[in-house]
Amino acid sequence: MYGGISIIELLAMLLGDDTPADELVAKTYAESGAGGTWRAALHDGFVDRTQLPRAAVQAGGGGGAALTATAAGGSGAQNGNLEVTFLPSSQTYDGRFANNPWLQETPDFLTKVTWDNVALISPDTADALGVSSQDVVRIKVGDRALDIVALVMPGQARGSIGVILGGGRTRAGRVGNKQREWVGGGFDAYKLRTSAGLDFVTGATVSRTGTRYKIATTQEHHDIRRGFSISATIGDKEIQKKLPDLVRETDRAGFADVAYKAEKTHPYYHDHEHGRGYSLYKEQTYDGRRWAMAIDLGNCMGCNACVVACQAENNVPVVGKREVTRNREMSWLRIDRYFRGDLNDPEVVGQPVACQHCENAPCETVCPVGATLHSSEGLNDMVYNRCVGTRYCLNNCPYRVRRFNFVDYHQEFNDARNNVRKLLFNPDVTVRERGVMEKCTYCVQRIQAAKIKAKNPAPHGAGERGPIADGTITTACQAACPTEAIVFGDLSDPESRVSKLHGDRRQYELLGELNDKPRTRFLARVRNPNPELAPAGKPAGHH
Repeated sequence: MYGGISIIELLAMLLGDDTPADELVAKTYAESGAGGTWRAALHDGFVDRTQLPRAAVQAGGGGGAALTATAAGGSGAQNGNLEVTFLPSSQTYDGRFANNPWLQETPDFLTKVTWDNVALISPDTADALGVSSQDVVRIKVGDRALDIVALVMPGQARGSIGVILGGGRTRAGRVGNKQREWVGGGFDAYKLRTSAGLDFVTGATVSRTGTRYKIATTQEHHDIRRGFSISATIGDKEIQKKLPDLVRETDRAGFADVAYKAEKTHPYYHDHEHGRGYSLYKEQTYDGRRWAMAIDLGNCMGCNACVVACQAENNVPVVGKREVTRNREMSWLRIDRYFRGDLNDPEVVGQPVACQHCENAPCETVCPVGATLHSSEGLNDMVYNRCVGTRYCLNNCPYRVRRFNFVDYHQEFNDARNNVRKLLFNPDVTVRERGVMEKCTYCVQRIQAAKIKAKNPAPHGAGERGPIADGTITTACQAACPTEAIVFGDLSDPESRVSKLHGDRRQYELLGELNDKPRTRFLARVRNPNPELAPAGKPAGHH
């Protein structure tokens, strides 16, 4: 960042060569004998016809542990010849970030687990082993053994147990140390990991210990089925029907179809003026700015950066494992995860969901004290000092995006000795008290800061006074998104990015049939998989 040099430049300097890095790479390419031009390779990002030849893979290996299909559920492996793979945690990596409560409470994108690490087992393998989610299993490899909680995970390879690293710490700190079941901390997967098998080991045996361990997940909080149990099929048909409406997708051929190219004829297009009902309440009208958001599902990769950014920006408290198991997580933004197709080899889809800032907001009509109301710029505002915690707004919200402070999570900071620790919080955002509903505000503090800056006189004849240009305001989630999947802006400006995305033929409203008219629109994902990797046939929807 400050005049440094790259590794290859340093090595070249040690050899007496001060050639810039880009020229060094181009020189190496020229000397490699690869076909084509350097500019073409730079544009494509790879050098064509330099791949290694395909290798013939034979069953067995890895110490003679042959992976063979068995009649017991077709798990793809015999118990005793199972494979164990060691996976870094998406929250704490290898355990080095275990003492960070923000990361501990951020749900893993696939498993949705918080505060613990688990052993991932495919549905077929779990059936063959007689294991279900939250069973504590003993994994033995040679003379080493590990007791760890199991999670039946769709998409996990048959005959392979995925053990997530980073848990079971003893000297990580007050948050990261392994503690009681209701506090979390996980299991020490390094008991199985050796220098001879850093990535995976074979010849493993898995057995149930007869005990159970509570896993704190966020995806199945309101699921009538039991966790990930593949034997529980109650509600599956309705979920399969609803999933294509929640997370909309098409393939490249379908999207390029001539019949879909005309606006307002594409199946994902929704228009306020055509085919939309009117509310029993007075419709909202706007004379000025109209803030809105667009989320492109084709760009979102579920990295959780937006979730942590929202938590940091808005002083959202961490509540701990016990409260998460009670469905009381406080995060204002979540990433829903859905599986589609065969549970042993599914497609995975994700969808960031926060307050939709509906124009016909169902939460506003039921609040007895007018704590949630509509602003003149289209925001669904919360007046915290009016809220009395009836939770009517939460019960009437079909998106389940409001949070209720059951506990005064900031009580300790009322002590004068903790005044310095208050500096941890964003001073532009109110710290909510116990008994108050809270939710996404489109980072209203950033909106207000930009409006104040635009109104203030420009000092010395130079400044930013005047209209707010598109892109001046970025929400915390938008700023943190590495793929620019989230766009925020003013709908009253027809040239703004968000206006153009709201007019895109891929855009749709979440639960649009409710006529809530949300200000957040999603853009349908267009899949374009490698034909050699695409599954045969169209898979059925599944949660």
